[in-house]
Amino acid sequence: MLNDGDITTDSLGDGGNITLNAVVIALEDSDILARSEDARGGNIATGPFFSATLPIGAELPPDNNGRVNVSADGAIASGNIITPDTRFLESSLTQLPDVVIDTTRLVAGSCIAQRSESDLIG
Repeated sequence: MLNDGDITTDSLGDGGNITLNAVVIALEDSDILARSEDARGGNIATGPFFSATLPIGAELPPDNNGRVNVSADGAIASGNIITPDTRFLESSLTQLPDVVIDTTRLVAGSCIAQRSESDLIG
């Protein structure tokens, strides 16, 4: 999801539910909102969700604030936001070295081509 690419349900009654079965990567003010102005917010269920700025249950209004928001807020009660636990990824990441590799030392300066010679007698 990019450039304010929102997925929303918005109603005066109970908020609609949103189910995303794919891996979600949200950037640049893209939001997932299942809100209700007068009743209970909807439920949101996603596959693995990745975002740099994800304040779950953000303050209203969450749209057009320059951040990625996931909200199931309602006037009476909030809905549920369910995402898989991806914390195991934090311990499986490898720290990159601080030293940058000089790629000019990895590539040969010349290319040696092999030739095969054949003589035709006849």
